[in-house]
Amino acid sequence: VSAPFILPSRLWSAETSPNARLRMGFVGMGTQARGLMSKFLQYPEVQVVAVCDVDTTRRTDSKQAVDQK
Repeated sequence: VSAPFILPSRLWSAETSPNARLRMGFVGMGTQARGLMSKFLQYPEVQVVAVCDVDTTRRTDSKQAVDQK
């Protein structure tokens, strides 16, 4: 049994797919996460929407890197 997909017509007629842009959030901005984030920021189809860390300095530096993009 299969059910039909019922999607709004605006999704079918959109110029770009809603999934065309990847949105990411990073938790824990240590060395590994900062390296990954800097690589992902190089791609125009990736948008970093959140960074989180208990260390205020790391969190602020990461937010500034995202804002500069």
